[in-house]
Amino acid sequence: MFTVWLYQIKLLRRDWLVRLFLLVVLLIPVIFYFGKIYLIFTPAGLSSADPFLFSFLFNSIQPLFILFMAYDLLKEKLKLTTLDVIYFRPVSNLDYFAGKALGVITVVMVLNVIVLFMGLFLQLFWSENPLRWWIYPFYLVTLTFPTLCFWLGLSMFTGSLMKSKGGTLLILLLIWGISCFYLPEIRHGLLDYAGREIPNILSEITGHPFLWPYILHRLAYLFAGVGLGILGIVCCKRKSGDIKEPAYLLLGGCLLCVCAVFVGNWYDQGFRERDVRRETYREVYRKYSSSPVVKMLSNDIACRQVKDSLYGSSRMEIRNPTDQRIADFILYLNPFLSITSCKEKEIAVGFTREKQIVIVKRALAPGESLFLEIDYAGKIDDAFCYLELGDTEYDHRELDTPVEKLGVGFRYGNLYSYLSDRFTLLYPECQWYPAAVAPENPGNPLDRQFDYSRYSLSVEKREGLLIVSQGKREEEEERSIFRSRDNLPGIALCIGDLGRKRIEIDSIELEWYYFRSRDWGDWELPLSFEQKKEIFESSSNFYERCCQKPYLFKEFKVVEVPVSFAAHQRKWNNNNNYNQPGLVFLPERFAIMSKVGDITALLDAEKMGEYDDLLMRVKGCVESLFQGEMNNVASLLQDFTGFISDRRYPALGILLKYAQIGGPGLDKYFSGALIKSCIDYLSARSLDEACRDRTLSTEEIDCILYLSAGYLGAYLTACTGEDTFYSFLDDFLCRHLFETVDFECFCKAYGEKYGADLGAIVAKLYSRKGLPLFKVKEVRGERLPHEERGPGNCVLSFKVFNDSRTEGIVSIPVGGIQNRYVTKQVIRGFLLRPGECKVIRCIASDGRNRQDFMTHLSRNLPLTFSLLLESGVVASEGEKSCNVSDFFPSADEVIVDDRDTNFRVIHPEKEWSLSLMSGRKNRYEFKDRLRGRVKQWTPVLDGRFYGDSIRSAYCKTAGRGGNGVEWHTFIDKPGRYEVFVYISDGPDIVNMRKPGTTYFYTVRHAERETEVAFTLKDDMDGWVSLGEYRMECGMSLVVLDDRVSKDSPLNSWDYPTLIVADAVKWKYKGE
Repeated sequence: MFTVWLYQIKLLRRDWLVRLFLLVVLLIPVIFYFGKIYLIFTPAGLSSADPFLFSFLFNSIQPLFILFMAYDLLKEKLKLTTLDVIYFRPVSNLDYFAGKALGVITVVMVLNVIVLFMGLFLQLFWSENPLRWWIYPFYLVTLTFPTLCFWLGLSMFTGSLMKSKGGTLLILLLIWGISCFYLPEIRHGLLDYAGREIPNILSEITGHPFLWPYILHRLAYLFAGVGLGILGIVCCKRKSGDIKEPAYLLLGGCLLCVCAVFVGNWYDQGFRERDVRRETYREVYRKYSSSPVVKMLSNDIACRQVKDSLYGSSRMEIRNPTDQRIADFILYLNPFLSITSCKEKEIAVGFTREKQIVIVKRALAPGESLFLEIDYAGKIDDAFCYLELGDTEYDHRELDTPVEKLGVGFRYGNLYSYLSDRFTLLYPECQWYPAAVAPENPGNPLDRQFDYSRYSLSVEKREGLLIVSQGKREEEEERSIFRSRDNLPGIALCIGDLGRKRIEIDSIELEWYYFRSRDWGDWELPLSFEQKKEIFESSSNFYERCCQKPYLFKEFKVVEVPVSFAAHQRKWNNNNNYNQPGLVFLPERFAIMSKVGDITALLDAEKMGEYDDLLMRVKGCVESLFQGEMNNVASLLQDFTGFISDRRYPALGILLKYAQIGGPGLDKYFSGALIKSCIDYLSARSLDEACRDRTLSTEEIDCILYLSAGYLGAYLTACTGEDTFYSFLDDFLCRHLFETVDFECFCKAYGEKYGADLGAIVAKLYSRKGLPLFKVKEVRGERLPHEERGPGNCVLSFKVFNDSRTEGIVSIPVGGIQNRYVTKQVIRGFLLRPGECKVIRCIASDGRNRQDFMTHLSRNLPLTFSLLLESGVVASEGEKSCNVSDFFPSADEVIVDDRDTNFRVIHPEKEWSLSLMSGRKNRYEFKDRLRGRVKQWTPVLDGRFYGDSIRSAYCKTAGRGGNGVEWHTFIDKPGRYEVFVYISDGPDIVNMRKPGTTYFYTVRHAERETEVAFTLKDDMDGWVSLGEYRMECGMSLVVLDDRVSKDSPLNSWDYPTLIVADAVKWKYKGE
């Protein structure tokens, strides 16, 4: 075997394929570093990022190398080599083929070591990540070596069964392609030979997040590769010098393959058991979903930790908030925590336990309170967390980082709690203490309730470790005590080898907890107290302006946590568990945050000693650090300060929160495609159905609730005549800070002040199906005298028609109210019954040449649009009915819009064939923004375009005249016609239509064609004439091509000139 091994190595040294492979594996790391590509692919701040990246790249390439090299281990070659002398000698098959396989393994491992040494060198001198040299051999042994053995063994086995060399390669390439693109996500990565879908990044604090499953996974492929290789030796055609050899080789190969299956099943069994537990927890939640809920007034928790077990005692004050007697009540506790005693005033109270549900056998009269003490002990089951997520979502984290968007296999692990000697992290999601309200509702995630209680936490100290939680800290000899200053919806606990920095600014305690074992935790900014105060005030003002609410907690604590800690965004709020009341968790070294580049810039500025620049960098860093999807501190200002609850209306608290934040015009926060999808959904379903529909994405639910919040506010302005809902909601929540308030109490307060039945309005909002469709015309306005101006400065009149069977709201801005943060737009809403047509006169916000209209929940797209003010007399009355015939087209006008059948895009032959091949069937897939050059005519939504219910136009970047659009109509009355085109002017998509640009129209009339060179001007807005033409009966065409004149403004990639094709009008002028 040794001789064969030496000769195989010599042969491979001469092989051109080995040299090519060596060149590739050496070239890729150099390109990655000197081309700065590693800055995109590698998550900053982690010592394991660079070693894994190099191992990942090598692991991705080596299967192809092995496939093209390993087949000759079992095949005779046309050209003899020095190894063929041994092939014909009486050497056992085991010695011969094992020697050749070991030669391949040796060469590939040497190449791998060379690549890792190069990576070590590059990381040492070019990377900003900390260096831990031992991680390189860890990935060498656990990641790349099992992959090498697996593919080598598979190649030997496949080659021994196939007679054709080409067939062997084809089968192996097919297996490789399927395993790369289709198998990795099956069974939690069990069929992923490269381990890309299993956690593979190490935390410097807690190490590998799933070390034992990771080792089992890699051992399975190692055993499978060796077993298949031995079976390949048994199946080969060469006669062995040992007659008994095939028998024991067959036995050994089969045993190793059985071991691989056993180990793989062992790996998968843990996930299967976890999935079964998760489904059991969901069933238990559904079973007790209708049980009465009690109110927890206070919860005094005392706990200690012994290794990976928690021992706790919770003394709770519980009250029955209903007007009904409760025979027994429910508490919630993590299923792996066992209750050792349950007492009321030292008297045992009976209870039963079903997984996370604790049924306390104690009756409560209406309004009655009791003090209950529960002792418990055990571990934490992570499977209890995020039960509303499917198993695939639970296993994967969607991160807002470039590396994740490129699909590189960095997997940080999904750990939802920590309970170990080195680090502990517990928070309300894992239910580590008894609670009266469940942390989630898997049956309907939007029906989430909050229970604001007063908490105190007493934790036994552990040597060398620091304890962190919310509330005022009190230190005793053996315990750390935290007392919450306000009622909280939950409390978190963190214990670790942490350092602490503290500063108090404007009575708010700012604390930063970092891992002391790190090389940068003691880094100090060279800034004075006044400069730090300036940064804090600037950042807090920034966030308060964004959220339009002040920061109400007395503390702001930031705690560094392992990178494997995972928190998913919930459907019922914009928050995730990185944010707790007054407490924010940041991943170690900010490694997987989208704004990590700001911190790098900050460190560079500190090194340069640029004082002025450093101050600005710190401000920018602090403001941007907490804006990403992971750590958006807006939730600290919005999600933990109060809650309005009603079990009849899922997501009511979120709906009211959005009403409080945004007010009117909320559709501007979402893309046109998303709004259209939500409008289509609500056209046939109700808001209540949407809130209970598990198939809707978080973005769709968010958009539906935002739009519904705007509609609710506008509806109330139509009922009360004034826009006061948002200010009333602000005042009400300020009076009930850190409380859970029943919705009926809120409705009663609103009704007493404004006389409107808010409960009935909300009930109608949740139950109604279908959406209205509005038509607006004859918009006229005149400015008010200066002495008559109030919130608005002009009087406006318009006609509006609800062309549907559903009532709806049309609103207009009438002014603005300045609060502490922003100027909030004030609107006036008008209710239109199905089929109702009105003339409305009101005060508007300004007297420009256009007026904005908001249709909220309607089938109009976009929901907010702008119409030109027409000449004429303003209506004299407030509201009155008008004739529906006013909305019929004029007899002497024909208008063809881009959505009409009489409009078409003229495709060049090549482009037309390409569009057919690409399968583009829906011509109304609108966009609401364009970037760069638009090579094909694209339908775009904009509120300033012409349209009946959908305001759109076709847009394209200027070209050479080969692409055009056509409007045509049938002229049934000969005579003179004036032809108009609709030109819109605005700040959004149409601003790419540069003044001074010359469009080329062609008008076909009376069997003649007239080309009109039309130059855009600054003041063009609305219908613009192309001239008068004599037309006979028959077809009349207007064509616009994509040319622009040579003297038109610059048409570059960054500033393209846009051609806009909207609507054309033929107006009869007489004989």
